[in-house]
Amino acid sequence: MAARCGRIDEARELMAQVQPYAARNADIARALAMLDILLGETDGPTLAAIESYHAQTVEDGLEHELPHVVSPQNRRRVRHRETQLLALGHFDAAGIEFLRIADGCAPTQLGAQLLKTRSKMLPRWDGGHVEHLAVVCALGLGDVFLFGRYLARLKDLASLVTVIVHPPLVSLLRNSLPAAMAVVTHQDCAGAFAAADAYIDHVLLPFVLGERYGEAVWLQADRPRTYGPGLHFGICWAGGMGNPNDALRSIPLRMLAPLLKLPGVSWHSLQVGPKADECPAHVINHASEIRDFLDTARLIAGLDLVITVDTSIANLAGAMGAPVAVLVEHEPDFRWSRSGESTPWFPSARVFRQERPGQWEPVIERVRGALIRTVG
Repeated sequence: MAARCGRIDEARELMAQVQPYAARNADIARALAMLDILLGETDGPTLAAIESYHAQTVEDGLEHELPHVVSPQNRRRVRHRETQLLALGHFDAAGIEFLRIADGCAPTQLGAQLLKTRSKMLPRWDGGHVEHLAVVCALGLGDVFLFGRYLARLKDLASLVTVIVHPPLVSLLRNSLPAAMAVVTHQDCAGAFAAADAYIDHVLLPFVLGERYGEAVWLQADRPRTYGPGLHFGICWAGGMGNPNDALRSIPLRMLAPLLKLPGVSWHSLQVGPKADECPAHVINHASEIRDFLDTARLIAGLDLVITVDTSIANLAGAMGAPVAVLVEHEPDFRWSRSGESTPWFPSARVFRQERPGQWEPVIERVRGALIRTVG
């Protein structure tokens, strides 16, 4: 109430007083999180409250009782509890949440009718051996690059595996996965569902398989691009404009001028879509060459470094093991961790974070300093 009425100092004082009790009290943990949101300081007591409460709950063996610490109305500002748990490294508790959510949802937005192959709904895979397994990759493109690391494991658990993906991913996955695994698009998946014995959403694979971070590097380009002498850096400054978080994660190209002016570097734009038209004259624009992600992977394979915002390019470079500098917003996705410059999800990535919401200038200055040390 104090925060809503504008009594900010009073609200902060109350938060400090009750924070020690958050480890044992779900209501206090939730209240702290909500106060933190109102104050716009989600890097402070929110993390302390969530981490403290989750850690104690997991220690007590009560992962199944973990409550929501934020309401659905605040999903844009604070991630869902299942991804919060992943960000904190609590895989077992996160798995319980992901599987619980899956129990109440259709596996894809393609329509439940596709799964009615016999007299009942196609069962979700439980990790045992099956003849034909259909893997549904229905989330974002970057999520496929993230969770696809577990796909190769399936060849020993099913006689036939069919991976169902967005069209721009087909060529790259066919080039990277074992030859015995089939890759088809969402539009062509009806036959795979009809023949399958079970399905699994790709985001559930680490929990069903009982793995944690797995092998991050699993994608490869068949014909890496060869560039001329000197350093060659790739750049991507914007994600898809249809993403509701795009305004927070993308950076106006003009703000990257201090990077693009560095001497001794040949710059290559990996940007596609309308934003690619913004490409400066001295930056090589590859948009016309990129038909799908195999083309993008070929370009990345020949670069010395990729610099990008949090978009599919960041995940692709990480899944290839390519050096990548990822510029992330103040409250980034779970895969970029909560602090520091590294992430266990992508060891080849260096993460540059906003210290305050919306402030990209200090981030770009830190990247510039790192590049100057690299260029020499």
